[in-house]
Amino acid sequence: MTFIENDVWDYVIVGSGVLGLSTAFYLKKSSPDTKILLLDKYPGAGYGNTGKSNAAFRNIFDTSLNIQLSNSTMNFFRNKAKNGYDLDLKEVGYLWLLTESQFQSKNSPTINLEVKNKQVDISLLEFMSINNIEYEVYNKEQLSDLLPDLILEFKENHQNEKNIEDDIVKGENIQYGLLGKQCGSLAPDLVIKLYQKLYKELYGESRYNCEVLEILLKEKDRIFDEDYFPTVWRDSEIGAIKVKNRTKKSVSIIQTKKLILATGAWINQLLDPLGINSGTKAKKRQLFRICGLNNFVKTSKFDNKHQSIPFTILPIGGVFIKPIPEAKCVDVGCSDDVGRRFETRTLEESKKQSMDNKYLDNPQGEVDFYITNILPVLETYFPKIFNEKTKIDNPSAGMYSYTLDKYPIIEKNPKLGNLYYCSGASGSGIMKSDAIARIFVSLIMGDKYSELFDKTKIKVSDFSINNRNLPKETLVI
Repeated sequence: MTFIENDVWDYVIVGSGVLGLSTAFYLKKSSPDTKILLLDKYPGAGYGNTGKSNAAFRNIFDTSLNIQLSNSTMNFFRNKAKNGYDLDLKEVGYLWLLTESQFQSKNSPTINLEVKNKQVDISLLEFMSINNIEYEVYNKEQLSDLLPDLILEFKENHQNEKNIEDDIVKGENIQYGLLGKQCGSLAPDLVIKLYQKLYKELYGESRYNCEVLEILLKEKDRIFDEDYFPTVWRDSEIGAIKVKNRTKKSVSIIQTKKLILATGAWINQLLDPLGINSGTKAKKRQLFRICGLNNFVKTSKFDNKHQSIPFTILPIGGVFIKPIPEAKCVDVGCSDDVGRRFETRTLEESKKQSMDNKYLDNPQGEVDFYITNILPVLETYFPKIFNEKTKIDNPSAGMYSYTLDKYPIIEKNPKLGNLYYCSGASGSGIMKSDAIARIFVSLIMGDKYSELFDKTKIKVSDFSINNRNLPKETLVI
């Protein structure tokens, strides 16, 4: 049996991942006297894809906007860490291992800037210097000393002896390394705890184990009527949401003046039934943990206080190695774009009185993917460290919500004026979370510009679908 709750909330926020929680905090901070309710279908905050995140961060991009989004967020986190919040923030650096052609592309004038009213073309390295990005370039000899187990050169007709399903990895010679120094990783669960504490200190309200089954409309400026149905000759808006309490097995209707969606990969399950195109699609990403690598992970040769190798990106396939120095482990992975399906709700699941989706809710790490895609590249460059005998301790997977341009969509729906959503962080949710949340709240509050932690001003409408005006970013991992 479904019952209608008496309270009408000013704002209901659906999704308590890093974007939902940070949005809830800044909205409550901006509007302390309003009634705000944060909902999530899981037992607690951050149980979805935030908790499964790689949680790496960097400020090496080829657009000023992405540098601003990342720097302002990470400076907010650094500030909180200095003031006693444990975020397990490790600035171990990001190291790109580069072939000659890859390095030359970063050292060639490919970025157009306006300098003193003149258009000039500069290289990525010059661009980083202009933006005060701390970096270092290593030559082959330096890399050999820093990473003695790394294979730098291959014979002209080199072929990896390991043949996997008739696919042979051909090693490409590494000539340079590019190290971003203000990069690294942090703990996603501790980021969640930070925003959760900040939100609770403002007496923000939350409910967990509450799954949104349906978004319900009403006639604009009228009271909510459960039997209302939209027509082309009436203006509609959000009236309420139908929610299932997963613990009590009850279903209720929660009324709200404004509905805010920060559900990441699940956004289309809520918007598709309304005929609204979110502009995002969800795709699985995987991590594979390998432990017992003390002599590989721990090193004093790189200039970081954790005595660790950097987060390292190999020149083939985007395969990366994330160090976990305290555990003497690494997480390895890569982004497989071609051949990896976008996930959505299946027809069979849409007929059920549930939003459960095995693809979105419980993605699984695929050992075969590691064996056929990641391991061949790892053992090509680090054959003494990674081989077929290397044991995977913990395959895991989560979902990315992607947009075409890899920037988030921060939107107020033009037809349902009290519906707001933010989705499509495209794998950068944590490293840009504070900036994204501030921009999202500025949209909700009706501001044209948003001020980030470092006082940078961002035009809010640039992140909308219809007024999108964002620079092209090519440095995507």
